[in-house]
Amino acid sequence: MRGLLHFLSHSRANANNVTGRIDHDFSEQAVLSLRYTFNQYSDSNYQHEDFLPGIGGVSTLHHNHNFTARLTSTAARGLINELHLAFNRLEFPLTCTFRRLVLAAIWAATTSAGLASTTSM
Repeated sequence: MRGLLHFLSHSRANANNVTGRIDHDFSEQAVLSLRYTFNQYSDSNYQHEDFLPGIGGVSTLHHNHNFTARLTSTAARGLINELHLAFNRLEFPLTCTFRRLVLAAIWAATTSAGLASTTSM
């Protein structure tokens, strides 16, 4: 059995990633390491769930922030202490394109009705 999968609308995906790291030696016994990562991803038609071209799709624009810190210290010849800290924040909103279309139509209808009522006076 063979088939052809065809999506009704386009999808514009865009991804950006940035990573930075700083290592600092306070002394021979103490080392600090910091790392930050930022990820951004956007897609105008995430997962292609629209039932008509441009209607019913789901778009997304998410951000991910990661921060890690590590402090390594040597207390004695055979004794090493390590402290690890981490922070992660993920923003992953999904927006229905049909909802935006309906809200735009309602706004246009109320705006034009408001203009009609003010100009008829």
